[in-house]
Amino acid sequence: MPGTPNKLAAAYLDDLYQNFMRSYREDRKAWGQFLDSPAEHPQIGRYGTSAGAIVLDLSGHGGDATARDVGSTLDKWITAVSDKNSCHLAQTLTVAVLLMALWRSPLPQRNLAQSLIQKLREQRLQSDGLWGNYWMNGRLHAEESSVFVSSIVLLALAATNDDQNLKALIAECRQKLERLYFRDPQRHEPYAPVVFAALSLPSSISITKRLAHEMRRYSWKPIELGDRFTYFYDFRGAEDVWGREYFIVPTELFCAMTINSDSVPSPYRLRALDVIDALKLNMYANSGLFKPKYTDKVSTLEQAFAALALNAYRTNEETGTVAHPISNIWFMLNKPRPSLESWGQAFLGILYLECAAIFSWPTFVGDSLTPVQNWVLGAAILGAAYLGSWNDVVKYFLGRKR
Repeated sequence: MPGTPNKLAAAYLDDLYQNFMRSYREDRKAWGQFLDSPAEHPQIGRYGTSAGAIVLDLSGHGGDATARDVGSTLDKWITAVSDKNSCHLAQTLTVAVLLMALWRSPLPQRNLAQSLIQKLREQRLQSDGLWGNYWMNGRLHAEESSVFVSSIVLLALAATNDDQNLKALIAECRQKLERLYFRDPQRHEPYAPVVFAALSLPSSISITKRLAHEMRRYSWKPIELGDRFTYFYDFRGAEDVWGREYFIVPTELFCAMTINSDSVPSPYRLRALDVIDALKLNMYANSGLFKPKYTDKVSTLEQAFAALALNAYRTNEETGTVAHPISNIWFMLNKPRPSLESWGQAFLGILYLECAAIFSWPTFVGDSLTPVQNWVLGAAILGAAYLGSWNDVVKYFLGRKR
């Protein structure tokens, strides 16, 4: 692939566009779940095609004939009258992703997005005003709301931030979601960046001190680009038939989406910048595709999330900074560095061997420790104890995680 890992975000978005067009099903005006499926594979779907619409728009091709054709395909799926289609549209996550795609589609498909917004308004649960896994009708719907589902819905609604009628609804639901999240933050830790993005986008809003503290705490976690959260859920469809589905998100990319939010703490925005750097390196190594693990299939929806992260970074490229220089230095000094773990463990190993050698000196040599040796032994023991216990070192060299 031409270029270098440091090329502009727009170039990586163009790489995604080129890859999507190579796997485009011209005969059906759609995409499937994976970009690397065989050309003769018949599967296409709402998530894959929505992902394609998002990538087309963010790469500057939202007005192309392909985008209009894809918008028409999504239009048919939304307006078709059938039990199967009703089951799809009863699932809240499906409606949210369709909204993300259609809001970026050419007119008249964008007008259809308004019907999805109205549908999401109607699907709010009376119990707390948020969203559950599904809503077929007033009788068949989820009994309780979901922090994860509500976060994805709010992200979809936030993308329509030029709609003045929605601002009050989004602000109200953001407050409700934050309260629900903080009832049990540990429970939602596996997908915390998704919640943080929902509570801090669009970038013009302010966040609460409690949320800022929580985001600052999360900032010091090591970056694992391959981390995914898989959300399984049950739903009831037409004729009261139960079904089960899943939704997978690469959580780190949602951290990157907040990079331009001024109210987000500097350490979290700097972490977002590191996520972008890792994303660019990953895409460079995989011919312009986001592929966290070598054995992964290339998920169309994950490429759309990568595009959203790169698009957020584009504005930052123009300004050139996300934090005050002092904040930048502090973050650089304190952020986790997994690549240095082996060096740190080797240093600890040497430190403990030094302790053992000095401590056993009187036994084998017969002389008592000198004041200098006593001082060195004490300093080594204190330093080693501060950096890591001896059993952590042993576990590391035996190939076990700390």
